[in-house]
Amino acid sequence: MRPTFIIILILFGVSINTCLLAQETIQGKVQQENGMGVAYATVAILNTNRGAVTDEDGNFSLNLSPGIHQLSVRAIGFATVVRSIDSDEIDLVEIVLEPKSQRLGQVIVTAQKTEQDIMEVPAAVTSISETKIKNAQIWSLENLNSLIPNYYSSESRVAFQQVQGIRGIQVFSENPAIATYIDGVNNLDIIANGFLLSDIDRIEVLRGPQGTLFGRNAMGGVINIITKKPTNKQAYSLETSIGNLGLQRHGFSAKLPILPNKLFFGLSGQYQYRDGFIKADTTSTPNPEANIQNTRIGDDKSWYTNMYLRWLVNNQWDITLNAKGQIDHSNASDMYVTQQLSEAIEDPDRVRIGYVGHHKRDVLNTALSIDYSTPNFRISSVSTYQQIGLSFEDISWPYFLAGAGSLYSSYKNGAFGVRGEPQQVFTQEFKINSTQEQSRLDYTAGVFGFAQDAFEPTTNLASKILSGPFAGPIFVSLNEGVNKGVAVFGQLSYKISKQLSTTVGLRYDYEDRRNKFNDGGLTYIDGEQIASGTDTLVMVDYSALSPKLSLAYKLNKQTNFYVSYTRGFRAGGINTQLIQGFDLTFDPEFSDNFELGFKGLTWDQKIQLSLSAYHIRWSDIQFFSQVDGGIYIRSNLGDARTSGVELELTAIPTKYLNLDVSYSANFSSEYKDFQLQGRLATEPLEINGNTLANTPRYTLFIAPQYTLPLNEKTSLVGRAELRGVGQHFTDVENNIQVQGYQTFNGRVGIVYGSYDLFFWSNNISNERVISYGSPSTIDALGPEDFRVLMSPPRTYGITFTAKF
Repeated sequence: MRPTFIIILILFGVSINTCLLAQETIQGKVQQENGMGVAYATVAILNTNRGAVTDEDGNFSLNLSPGIHQLSVRAIGFATVVRSIDSDEIDLVEIVLEPKSQRLGQVIVTAQKTEQDIMEVPAAVTSISETKIKNAQIWSLENLNSLIPNYYSSESRVAFQQVQGIRGIQVFSENPAIATYIDGVNNLDIIANGFLLSDIDRIEVLRGPQGTLFGRNAMGGVINIITKKPTNKQAYSLETSIGNLGLQRHGFSAKLPILPNKLFFGLSGQYQYRDGFIKADTTSTPNPEANIQNTRIGDDKSWYTNMYLRWLVNNQWDITLNAKGQIDHSNASDMYVTQQLSEAIEDPDRVRIGYVGHHKRDVLNTALSIDYSTPNFRISSVSTYQQIGLSFEDISWPYFLAGAGSLYSSYKNGAFGVRGEPQQVFTQEFKINSTQEQSRLDYTAGVFGFAQDAFEPTTNLASKILSGPFAGPIFVSLNEGVNKGVAVFGQLSYKISKQLSTTVGLRYDYEDRRNKFNDGGLTYIDGEQIASGTDTLVMVDYSALSPKLSLAYKLNKQTNFYVSYTRGFRAGGINTQLIQGFDLTFDPEFSDNFELGFKGLTWDQKIQLSLSAYHIRWSDIQFFSQVDGGIYIRSNLGDARTSGVELELTAIPTKYLNLDVSYSANFSSEYKDFQLQGRLATEPLEINGNTLANTPRYTLFIAPQYTLPLNEKTSLVGRAELRGVGQHFTDVENNIQVQGYQTFNGRVGIVYGSYDLFFWSNNISNERVISYGSPSTIDALGPEDFRVLMSPPRTYGITFTAKF
């Protein structure tokens, strides 16, 4: 926290003069077309901490510095309006809002680390509002499948084992290929993913590399999750859902001003439980646990909470403390559980397994944000800390054809199945960006640093072989990664003319990584340690440059064409197992994205359309090769190319009817100069020309929703969804093929004032497809040894929501 304290003192000194700047008080009113005031509308000046909430008659007042400001106004049930005002020329601001059923609102995003209209961002960005999150029932990132063009999420049943990909760029290790931010905290490891999506304000998804502003692991894109923050308005809500598979999902939120206009507090929480849908089959498993035949696998419960404390010191200073935590627990864990392909197709609800294990994960995210605003610029400091703990025991990973099987447990200081050493991450970012609306030059610049103490779970564990010549002893693998990095970044946007603008950016990242791990010699028999093994320390450092260039042309305020080049990278590092005769380090991988796009808001703001075409060059791909039984090494094995188009459409075809459509087509995706080496393969396997794994030929989302007003307070709502995913392969060898499929979801309900009740069903046709498959099949003994997981069956339930 010392750097943050120093920057506070410096900025405090600067603010002594700035606080004396002339301030003007303007009055305003937010009203409907009929002149009736809109109560409790949120009024905000973009890229500042200044804002207000309208009273019961729609009136508000704001203290503004001289100059031009962007005023954003939003209210429940109305289309958001952004209006430019000059505080030197206006004393009374009148804003007219129209119902969402008649006009689409303007969308504000932070895709370029500054608040701006989505139409002006020269990149493919999707913003999912609170309303859309509720309507599409987005409870986890997996629910973004098809809704986001070219987004693919594959969960191996456990949320923190999630595999995400955008435009074919995906993860094959613990380092994500898609950077996921939650209220400013970057999940540097995939084990940090899987937060319940509760009390969300919006989700922004940036498709394509975003290395310049977001740095490491943003080589496929960025998912930015923003939860609701407290304001001057008291707001309380309750939500409860019940459904099949034992679903219990209950949440609350409370937001209130402790000191009006100064100090605000927010608290939300969520509990979720759901039964698993697969059952254990111990047939032909080595030394199975007694009495587990037909035991249900995959029961999981989670507790989540999120707390905000916000202090508006004055018109310049804004300090926010945020802390959120989640605990996931299962006594019938499906962690690392997979099915044989042929058996899964025949019966998707059974898995051949000899033991039923358990796991527990805890995650703590904290962030301290300090913003200092002036009429010309804004300085921000974001300090974050993340801690992740994991325990697991009796996790089974059988090898059926080999006639053996193993049990895995977490380990710490001679104890098994306990919470292992926690992973800890500290980050610090200082950023400055311009806020002068009348300026032709906008800039963003900053520095970033992180320190990570990593304990990768798949190589920090105890393993017990159940049968064969090595059965009996427990072998313990340990590794600790100490990773540190710094980065400097900058971006300039210049308005060449009223229509034409250009953006250039560059980021330099440097990282130092050190791994200490044992040689697997730490051994126990009957609970007694019989050998300790030898530790090895490996060090490596590397750097990366991430440039950005774009050119945008605005036909008018609501139509924008752009062409861009962006680059992203995924961190290099060190293998976490000691393997004699192999280089234990591997280099970063890179993605270069060339993109052409169009954005338009037309037909009296009833149609919003976004189109993009892209070509990506993915180089130095990090991939695992099995060099011995259970021993894998990661190295840079080859390149890939992928090209496609994307479409997003939001429309109001008629009054009360909303339509959301998204579509992507992948014209070509293939590996280049890519060689695999397997334990059982005598020669390297060339996969040149193979289709990229987990890259569907198309994704499709169509969702019409109709609202039928019965009176001023009561409405009936009906929604249908079609989600389509094209043919794809789960493995780089293209052996596990998933045929194209469609699923149908439905939702009907009644809204009465601040209360609503909805009946819903997902996967109505009960489509069962492969949702996860092994990334490589080179060491499989045949098709019968391919490992997969099948998608969940039909789900249905009831959700009740109340707001106060």
